[in-house]
Parts: sequence; C-alpha cells; structure tokens
Amino acid sequence: MLFLALPPEIRLHVYDVYFTDHKRVRTQVQPNNDHIRLLHVSRTIFYEAASLFRTYLSLSNERQINVLLRDPAVYDLSAVLWADVANDGRVLRSSKQRGPTTDTPISRLHLVLQRMDALQCIRVFDCRQGLPVQGLVGYGKSLQISSEGAMFPRAPPVKLTSYKLHLDPTTRCSLFDKIFPDRLQTLRISGSCQLPVGVMLPSLRHLTLHGVTGNNLDSRPLHEIFVGCELDSFVYSMGDRLGFEIRNHHLESLVSQIGKQLRKLVLLGCSRLSTDFLSASLSELSKLEYLALDLITVNELRGNIVNGLHSTVSVFKINVKNAWFATPLHDEESRLCDNIETFLLRREPPPDHICIRLRSEHKDAGGRADRWRTLAAARGIRLDLWTWDGSDEDI
Repeated sequence: MLFLALPPEIRLHVYDVYFTDHKRVRTQVQPNNDHIRLLHVSRTIFYEAASLFRTYLSLSNERQINVLLRDPAVYDLSAVLWADVANDGRVLRSSKQRGPTTDTPISRLHLVLQRMDALQCIRVFDCRQGLPVQGLVGYGKSLQISSEGAMFPRAPPVKLTSYKLHLDPTTRCSLFDKIFPDRLQTLRISGSCQLPVGVMLPSLRHLTLHGVTGNNLDSRPLHEIFVGCELDSFVYSMGDRLGFEIRNHHLESLVSQIGKQLRKLVLLGCSRLSTDFLSASLSELSKLEYLALDLITVNELRGNIVNGLHSTVSVFKINVKNAWFATPLHDEESRLCDNIETFLLRREPPPDHICIRLRSEHKDAGGRADRWRTLAAARGIRLDLWTWDGSDEDI
C-alpha cells in the first residue's frame, strides 16, 4: 500500500511516531536534521508535516549557525519549540579597570537562540567543532568557560521549561548562571556540573542524574540541592566509573522529602544501596507506576524488594549482577525469583510489563521460565526474560 493512500489521520500519527523517535538521543549522540528531508518527498507530506517538523532544530556546528544568520528565511526560528545545540561554552571576558566585566561568546550560537522566542526545551551537547581563538585573547581579555553565558549572554527564553545536559563526564558546567530555575519542569544533569546551594525549583517535576562527576552531590541530601520541588519522576544512572553514586541517605531524602508523589523511579548502576533500605523506601511510594532497578551486588541481596511494592506498579524491570571479584549470591537471587512470582506474576491486579535479567542458571531452574511464560500469557502480562540490559529509554 502506498503511504499517501492511507487515511490522513493515520499519516499524521505516523509523522508523530517518526518525529518522536528521531529526536531520541542514542549513546549520547546529538540527533541531526534529517527529519526535514521528508518534507521534500511530496507536496502533500510537506503541508501535513511541516508544522510539526519545524518545531525542532539541531545545531551541531558553526556552519549551520552561519547559514541561519545569513538568511533568516531558511528556517522559521520563531516556530522552534525544541532545540538541540552543541555548546562551545567559551567566552571572552573583558575586565577593564573601570566598569563591569563583560563576556562575549566565541560561538555565534547565542544569536540564533535569541531569535527562538517560543523555545520550551533545550538539550545541550558537547561541541566537537569549535572555532579557533588565535588573535582573540589579548590585553584585558581572558578566555573563560561559561556554559549558559555562551548560550544566553543576556537572558534565556521566558517559556523555557525543559533543560537537559548530555555532556561528557569531564565537561565542566555551572548551572543556573543565566537560566531561571524557578520555571523549569524537566531537568537533566550530566558532566562535571556545579549547582548553587539552596536553589529553588518549585516547578520541577522530572529530574534525571546521568554520569554526574565531582563531589557536588555527595555531601548533601537531595532535598537541600533541589529545593522546593515535588517530583513525578526520578531517573539516576551512574554513567561513568567516576560518577556520583547514589546512597541510602540520598534515597531517603528523595522518598521522604521531594519524591513523595513519585510515579516513575529508575535506579541504574547502583552498588551502594542496601536492599533492606531500598525495600523499605519502595513501600512508601504509594503512587509508583514504573520501577527499573539495575543493581550491582557486592556482599548482600537480603531485602525483599518486590514484597513492599504497591499494586499501582504496572512496569517492573530488574537486572542484578555482581561486582568484580564479588561472591555470587545464588541463594538470594533464587529467593528474589520466588518473590517476583509470588508478589508480581500472581498479583491482583496483574502488572502490564515485567522485565527480568538474572543469572542464567535461575532461568530454567525447576521449569521456571516455562511456568512464568504460561502464567504471564494467561494473565495478559508482557514478560521479557533475561533480555533487559540494565538501560532505560529515557536516559
């Protein structure tokens, strides 16, 4: 069947699915602008999809930026709601004996961003093709790093509600130098980020910590760093061998202070959480719907993680593996399998999706895999056995 022979409402749905998938970040790689090519296939597709596709723009190098500045008719920047940018982060700081210091960005990215009046979401990536600075640094001028100052030397867009950093662990970034934190609803932090003390985030609902390095988050509980927020979702991934490791006191701060209403909880690469404490914390989340756990065990797996889960949990993912040179916990993992069968597969009402990956010897012990598949099929549960790799699509 030809695509244009489909009903218009189905074609519109196809555009939306394709567009959502195109914007997804995979392996920390910035998406491109290939979605625009689809508008040149036919006039019908152009008129149907242009209003949707032109709400997104990806800027990865200075050549793209210069094209937009030379000819504003190339792209309607006032229609952009979502932008992916490779941020140079370098500014020239001029400090004279009289008058305040001024910062001038090396890149011209800020000139494009200031024309995006309707911008709601910005995702920041590392710049791989920066401009040379020879001849720019001289008397009274010094080269500095100011991530937000390079993008918004004056003021950020007033409608900005989503701020996501997809940075390498070694990339330095100071948050909320220019961007207003009180308006943000979604925040993703990565890299070597510095956060101010006691910043108020009253509108924040979705928080992601991925590959955050440095000790900025180690010494303080989460509710003292992200003050005044009520989270609907919290996603943590260690992301790097030197990354911030979430511990019991961080989880306690989350559950008892800023995450009482959590509907989604993702904890990946955790080796410092005790399972007894994790089990007790999960029992307090009465509205939790989505739970994904990637645990690295060292010497304990005692807690009954699934026993305290409320019936609101419809998606459950778990991956358990041992740390290097750690003793395998065969009995504890077998007991975990029994608890999953008792408290999840046979639960009323049944969950929608269960994804499990443990040691291979637990898969067929006592015909467990066949029994689970039969039970899941009879109860309408989507069951993925030994397939989850400990990652999550929203990371």
